[in-house]
Amino acid sequence: MIVPTVGPAKAARLLESLADAGDGFETLVVDNGTGTAELDSAAKALDGARVIGLDSNLGYSRAVNLAAQQAEGEALVLLNDDSVVEPGYVERITQPLDPGRSVVMAAGVMRDASDPGLIETAGIEIDRTLLAFDYLNGEPVEVLDRGVADPIGPSGAAAAIWRDAFFDAGGFDEALFAY
Repeated sequence: MIVPTVGPAKAARLLESLADAGDGFETLVVDNGTGTAELDSAAKALDGARVIGLDSNLGYSRAVNLAAQQAEGEALVLLNDDSVVEPGYVERITQPLDPGRSVVMAAGVMRDASDPGLIETAGIEIDRTLLAFDYLNGEPVEVLDRGVADPIGPSGAAAAIWRDAFFDAGGFDEALFAY
């Protein structure tokens, strides 16, 4: 699990929710320059969590790349610091990954914080003008029960990526501050 953050209180809330998210995964919280002890305390409360402290905000791309280099698992799970996950989240988002079948990315579904019955994002889609947008944004969660097409790719807000594929692609382009 990789969580870049500039909001220690948000990240601490996410770490609390990760306690029931699965077993046997590590969590790397990248503190993008806040230097707060709140993150260290929250990480100590979660088995397998640690904070990577940066002196300044180097951006999402650099934070994820640094954490990915230190990660030990086969899959990288990326989450925004303002997320809260449900029990079993880690197993559910990594289960579809199968590099032998060329499935190296999976998109998580984020529900709208103000209306959990609606989807905020279920990945990224691209329109005919090549404009990227959140897939299924504003749709009711029940749309997933009917089966939907796969998005073009996951959102960095909630994604699982096979670690080797991430590095084969060169990681995130650090010229892009945010994804």
